[in-house]
Amino acid sequence: MLPSEIAFLMETLKAKQNDYYYFKDQYALDVLALSLKDQLSVSELKKSPLGFLTNKKSVSKVLAKEGNGVVSNHHFENVFSEESVKFSVSLGKWGKFDKHLHDDWYQTSRNGENLVLQLNFDKEHLHEYFRLINPEKDSHPFMYDCHPVVKKSGFTLAWARLDVDLTSGEVLIEEIQNDWIREAKDSMLTAKRELEKEAKREKSKQRQLKWAKDEIDYFENSLKDYVKIWDEAMLNLAIQFAVKELGCYKIHYHTFDSGNLLKGLKWGCKPPKSLYTKLPRRFGFQLTDEAPAMLRNDKKLRKTLRDNQLSWFLMQF
Repeated sequence: MLPSEIAFLMETLKAKQNDYYYFKDQYALDVLALSLKDQLSVSELKKSPLGFLTNKKSVSKVLAKEGNGVVSNHHFENVFSEESVKFSVSLGKWGKFDKHLHDDWYQTSRNGENLVLQLNFDKEHLHEYFRLINPEKDSHPFMYDCHPVVKKSGFTLAWARLDVDLTSGEVLIEEIQNDWIREAKDSMLTAKRELEKEAKREKSKQRQLKWAKDEIDYFENSLKDYVKIWDEAMLNLAIQFAVKELGCYKIHYHTFDSGNLLKGLKWGCKPPKSLYTKLPRRFGFQLTDEAPAMLRNDKKLRKTLRDNQLSWFLMQF
């Protein structure tokens, strides 16, 4: 997007830290709430293209209350769970527009900026983070401040980069990424190795490795719920945001191949494949070989699209 388009969206949306609650498999409820236009019997829903979602525990609980009756979108809205994890949500921007250059460092499919949807930790989790990890001032071991994250307060668990075309009513999910859990896991594994070495030392030479125990405690306990849900919580938020805030009912999501090619990702810096294969399929995205309109209309990409057989995931409401 052009900087002026990003500025318009940022101003229109008046981005603030908003609360967002998510529990495991909530996306199945939210996709059904957006998708169902008419009333269906439970048996009809199970036989529909969205029937695979009825196997999720979150949906089964709702259907169990309806028996053999009929359901519509409102049955799947505002479902409460005591297992919900609280986040805050904020907006940012990423990328650079240059008339003559497509800078691969920003990893945008086309020249321009992306709108960034940031999924941030709540205050309760941050209390545990500061207690156990005790980071040095302005130095947070699980955060890359060169990425599109909240840097001063809140701290970003994960983010989605969105390219938006309001004219065609389309959103392209460029990327879903998480540094925090990956880095925390690496630190936890290092801590476990240190404790294993400590156990082999003579008792007279053993040290008290409190930092290692705290690292393990943080990852295995404080981060436990986030590890289970971060990817689906982030994609679900992106879909809800695209439809309810941007008014875009056609959502594209990169496949592993289309994303790597168009964003200039080479061997060694490619993302986890499951985020661009298994994750969108869980939500019901379907493969299409029709590129998003914003990419088809980009003169600099026409030859690339013509010379490569690429596909994207697509969800329409």
